[in-house]
Amino acid sequence: MEEAAVEYEDWAPAIQVLEFENGKKVLRFCYYVRSGKLAPRALYIDNDDIDNLREEIKKKPQVRKFLESLLST
Repeated sequence: MEEAAVEYEDWAPAIQVLEFENGKKVLRFCYYVRSGKLAPRALYIDNDDIDNLREEIKKKPQVRKFLESLLST
């Protein structure tokens, strides 16, 4: 549905909002490898990735909304 991703030479960390046919929305943390395929592994990001993803998330209102809801009480 919506994705905030940063592309590097060998990989692209991403945060996605997915919507299923029943209307349920979920937040997925993942990354793509050079071939463009989704990697079936844990996502590891460092401070540089966080800075770059932050800029992408600013452009993606649905991803931002989900992440803000994680921090709200």
